[in-house]
Amino acid sequence: MYAIDTFTPIINQPEVAILGVGRIQEKPVVVDGEIQVRPMMGVSLSFDHRVVDGAPAAAF
Repeated sequence: MYAIDTFTPIINQPEVAILGVGRIQEKPVVVDGEIQVRPMMGVSLSFDHRVVDGAPAAAF
């Protein structure tokens, strides 16, 4: 696999949206006041603003 954390996918016509999924990697996070190592993954959503408003797309 490639070591890609996040990227911005490009929309191709006639697509309305596309989701870019990065690799899963272990990162330190705070859980209940303690530092723990958890698997994390970055995602990036690109969408056509002519079809989808930014607020609902961001909520997705």
